[in-house]
Amino acid sequence: MPASDSFAVPSPFESADQIVALRFSFMAGTLAISEWTHTAQLAVALGLVCAHGAPRALAVLTDRLGRWRGRMAAERAARLPTARVHQTLAAFLIHGAALHVVEHPRAANPLADLDALVARWGDPELPLTYYSLALLFSDEARDRVTPPDLRPLPTPWD
Repeated sequence: MPASDSFAVPSPFESADQIVALRFSFMAGTLAISEWTHTAQLAVALGLVCAHGAPRALAVLTDRLGRWRGRMAAERAARLPTARVHQTLAAFLIHGAALHVVEHPRAANPLADLDALVARWGDPELPLTYYSLALLFSDEARDRVTPPDLRPLPTPWD
């Protein structure tokens, strides 16, 4: 599904305070793996881009993911088969959040802002419109940010 299409998923958040709490838990390394949903990943990415800008947001995200995954050894065995941070997927989330920030004025309601981001970038299969399955799940893509092999990522000028 192209990023310009809409993806509908019910938001797990009922208040802006819940989004802030999720981001705080992630940054503190206390977030339960069961709470690390695709929508939660987008919420964290959006917060990081708004707070730090895209290049720094990616560094913070990958650093915190590495620390968080290291603390979750028991749960990781069941849900996260590798302790490595998937660099390309992390960059994909930050790219989507950064593009959203450029294209949308900040909503007065953080829930509406996140809902708009999820509508465009919330489909968990979306990376596969840009990356082949073989590339996306390769060691190369896990270990470093890798450009897409199917089509370029959208820009604000698309």
